[in-house]
Amino acid sequence: EGSGWYDRDLVRNATSGYAINKGASNRWSLSAYELDGHLSDVERNSTGEAVVPLPMDKPHTLIFRFTEQFELEIDGGRDVSFSPLSPTGDMWFDKGNSVTVRTSNSWPLQEGSRTRLTGWQIDGGETFAVKAEGSATIETATVRMDAPHLLVLLGVIQHSLDVKGGGEIEFNPSSPSSDIWFDDGMNVSVTTQRVWDVTSNSRLNFAEWLLDGVVKTDTRETSGSFSTPLIEMDRGHTVVFVPIIQHRILVHSTSFGLQWGNN
Repeated sequence: EGSGWYDRDLVRNATSGYAINKGASNRWSLSAYELDGHLSDVERNSTGEAVVPLPMDKPHTLIFRFTEQFELEIDGGRDVSFSPLSPTGDMWFDKGNSVTVRTSNSWPLQEGSRTRLTGWQIDGGETFAVKAEGSATIETATVRMDAPHLLVLLGVIQHSLDVKGGGEIEFNPSSPSSDIWFDDGMNVSVTTQRVWDVTSNSRLNFAEWLLDGVVKTDTRETSGSFSTPLIEMDRGHTVVFVPIIQHRILVHSTSFGLQWGNN
């Protein structure tokens, strides 16, 4: 607030910071100015100064109008977005507005590991669980900005169990996120059919399997299924089911009937 006398026909610039009096809980954001009773909006910003030119051809009265804002702090998540966006392009929102927060379902940690969203809390209060599947974004909290708030996006560490080969693959237990990712500390068995990709002339017959490149042998059979021992999900793992190609031998006029021979 200030005033002064200036020579006629000069042009004076009146300035104001876009964000002022920032404290621990709030700040004031320049939203408009009133010049001689005429109200004009300004482009909202979080840094810098607004400039209003004043031609001194008559007396003027200039009033800067401010809107109180509160900060919405986010802990966790990835690709976080707000609806509506902050009018100042940051994490501060006008008092009384409601803001909806979206985040990715999961975010990577290191190769073979990620964090999966499980829920959220506002200001350390009640935990709200979410069912996060796949990798799409998900809507979490809608926060009323009547005070500064902290939104914590909670997650659990998961590791991938990549499976190559095999037929009709099943996990036991199944993935909490309905994919190939399992919570840290889970023990998981992988099941495959012993015979798959059967055609009129060939098929694949399970012979052995590998866990992270280490060969594990098993007895050859021509029906049923095979399940691995439990695999501890303390990191990302890769299971490979190695088959042998078999071709059909059709023998006529004997009692042997249909036979299968290794490639």
